[in-house]
Amino acid sequence: MEFDDRTNGFTLLEIASVMVVIGILATLSVPMYSNIRGMVEAKQCEANLKGLGAGMNAYLADHGAWPQIPPDIRQAQGEAIGTTKEAQANSPAGKWIAALTGYGVPEKTWHCPSITRQIALGSNPEATKYKRLDYIPTNFPAQDNPRMWPEHPWFIERGSAHGRGPNLLLTDGTVTNVDKLFQRTNLSGGVPKTQSARPPQ
Repeated sequence: MEFDDRTNGFTLLEIASVMVVIGILATLSVPMYSNIRGMVEAKQCEANLKGLGAGMNAYLADHGAWPQIPPDIRQAQGEAIGTTKEAQANSPAGKWIAALTGYGVPEKTWHCPSITRQIALGSNPEATKYKRLDYIPTNFPAQDNPRMWPEHPWFIERGSAHGRGPNLLLTDGTVTNVDKLFQRTNLSGGVPKTQSARPPQ
């Protein structure tokens, strides 16, 4: 009588084959995950801009004029302002955040998720101590009606975090990007076709 000494385990070749297949699947899934994350962040960025627009419309209904706050120049002199809570509250970014907080716009709405992720992966821990605006408000004189120019940007994304040029929130509530806006530009006049040129200041 013959006995079979083999067990029901896996051979080294079978284990190696499974590991190769798992490695291939993992390699294929990384770009897919990155693409999905990028699309989610882009949609969140658009939602942030629309939230800023809604808050600004409510602010204008109450005050009748655009907030007269200096632009956020943190990158130029942020370190000189200081990192204390009081100093940051009195910075241009802090004042802009405070201006719309009462209109349903929390501080996180000013933060593009892609830029937030890049800061978290960066090597500058000091960056998290500063209030920041990832969407730069356009400046309008107090006597101007910001709704007079339907395609004039109200907020412009700082940098091109989504690869299509900075996102923009236009006066009419449309979210677009620089690339698309330039495509609609009337090359003969240098002004979007549906927009009249602003009068000189």
